[in-house]
Amino acid sequence: MLRGQQIALYGAGFVGLALFSALAWFAMGNLRSSVKDQGDYWQVVSTAGWDNKYWKQSIVPIRGDGSFASAISTNSMTVDGKPVPLGEFHAKLRI
Repeated sequence: MLRGQQIALYGAGFVGLALFSALAWFAMGNLRSSVKDQGDYWQVVSTAGWDNKYWKQSIVPIRGDGSFASAISTNSMTVDGKPVPLGEFHAKLRI
């Protein structure tokens, strides 16, 4: 009886360790992908530059006198070789 309990305990421990390892492996790949995506987006932000604490490619453009325009910019940004609409670009930065 004791031998059967040991086998069950070690078997359950091994299965638990295998499940944890698979979950950790999947999460590590997902984390790397997510960090790379965020890095690509923030690289585009840094190359566009800043103008007086405002990003030069904001959704609401800044006029030359420092006020905001009453229009919305519909430009697209190039991220990792793919055009991304400006609204979607801003949404990805918030993730």
